[in-house]
Amino acid sequence: MGCSVTGGFVYRGSKYADLSGVYLHTDYCSGRWWATRRNDNGSFTSSLLGNLSDYQYSSLGEDSNGELYVCLISSGKIQKITEICSPFQVTATSIYSPVCDGSLSGWVFLDTMGTSGNVSFLWSNGRDEKDIVYLNPGTYTVIATNGNGCSRVQSYVIENATPPAPILLSGDLVLCGGDSIQLATSDAPFEYGYQWLNNEMPIPGATGQTLSVTEPGVYTVQHIASLAGCNSLVSSTVNVVLDVSLEPEIGVEGDSLFALTPCDNNCQWLFNNEAIPGATGSYHIATQTGTYELEVTTENGCQRQSDGVSVLISDAVTPASVQAFSLSPNPTDRSIVLQMELKKTERVTVILQDRQMRQIFSQTMENQSVTMPIDLNNLPAGTYYLHIQVGNERFVRKVVKTCE
Repeated sequence: MGCSVTGGFVYRGSKYADLSGVYLHTDYCSGRWWATRRNDNGSFTSSLLGNLSDYQYSSLGEDSNGELYVCLISSGKIQKITEICSPFQVTATSIYSPVCDGSLSGWVFLDTMGTSGNVSFLWSNGRDEKDIVYLNPGTYTVIATNGNGCSRVQSYVIENATPPAPILLSGDLVLCGGDSIQLATSDAPFEYGYQWLNNEMPIPGATGQTLSVTEPGVYTVQHIASLAGCNSLVSSTVNVVLDVSLEPEIGVEGDSLFALTPCDNNCQWLFNNEAIPGATGSYHIATQTGTYELEVTTENGCQRQSDGVSVLISDAVTPASVQAFSLSPNPTDRSIVLQMELKKTERVTVILQDRQMRQIFSQTMENQSVTMPIDLNNLPAGTYYLHIQVGNERFVRKVVKTCE
């Protein structure tokens, strides 16, 4: 334990930079020495410097240059206070910066002064040489320690000469078969050009600010230096995928057209390549002789169109297995009667759906002669569709419910 603090001075001299602004003081009884520093936030931190001779250091003094001295009471001597680490300094004699990203062309060369014994080096990149080479852009910190245990920490910045990456819309884009997608990037800096890449490989001749894409792949772009300089970083990626949906196919039974692949509300029936208003279900009843097509919008927003099928109304009212057919009264405000005469006894299924293709009822029978009343009293006014399956053949008839 101490018994008497010998007050000291704040060092204001010029010889020992490490002591600048430090308050030095000692304990007379124990011979311990402390250094007290003021922190940036106004607080103070004290550290023990050493534990020397007891009952020795009675007073401290300062000369006109701010250098400090201590009185040794037993020997009657006055000794000058020195600091052994301040002379040890580390400086950079050569820094090669800025450099291109990934070029491994930077370096930092050091020199030391005021050394005592061998100096060891430990860099933040794991190297232990005095000088480091083959550097990419970044901050490199070194801890240099001399034979007295004095350490210096220095950081050096290798600046990046690489221009920033071009700006390119990122995400997924869908390429519809036979179509193209236009990609565009930000303006290149002065004396820079463009190079587009697909799957990290340069596209020959793709050196404009825009690119017309006709094939799937992962696309990026880079600004290329036309003279000496660094090429830019590579942009973010655009993933172009190909819509591989198949073209729709149409089935025909009499005057009834069916989408063989369900398309729900993504259907559009065409007559002679012109859209039929309101014909957007998975089936359609032909009313005119001509060529019918089906256009389907895929999940990716691409449009696919089927081959055309020709329908001749006079020859295609009902399937061949149906000898007679009637559906009356149609329109109706109450009920309707389905009557059919078949060539032979067949399995018959009758399904009624609304315009949203929601099933209202279904009935199956096996007969050659069919008479089926259909009650529409509880249904709202509108258009309904009666699906009739006779053996392996099918057709559709429109039913119109009117207001009472």
